[in-house]
Amino acid sequence: GLALLPRSTRVPSGPRAASAHGASLAAPAIAVEAVSESSVEEAAVFFVEAFWVSTNGGACSGGALRLSRKERRLLEAQMADDFRTRYGCSWRVGSQLRQGEGLLPSRLLLARGDAGEVIGCVGIEAALLDPIARRVLPARSA
Repeated sequence: GLALLPRSTRVPSGPRAASAHGASLAAPAIAVEAVSESSVEEAAVFFVEAFWVSTNGGACSGGALRLSRKERRLLEAQMADDFRTRYGCSWRVGSQLRQGEGLLPSRLLLARGDAGEVIGCVGIEAALLDPIARRVLPARSA
């Protein structure tokens, strides 16, 4: 099953560390929140930087991608649109839902550090599997 988090949840981010005086210090907490329309652009900016610019699609691909400011903004806008298409049903309700949307659950989550900065994101989608053809069916087939 899929457990849905409340709007924002703080979780411990690591083991406790010992100080010079032997007292234990709590590791900083990470806030995990579901992306909404108000934070989808921020998620897209983070994703473009973390995935496309810093690693160019993964460590095996040869390094960072160089983008002009205009190319970067265009890629960020495309990512935000993709996130809205994939995960928008998690924040749209009732008459805001598009036809066929919301049949299979999905969520886009952001992790924030102590200063509120985005330090990670993850998308979670339920899908249908055709066991005979061994392929994932698009959500619109649900």
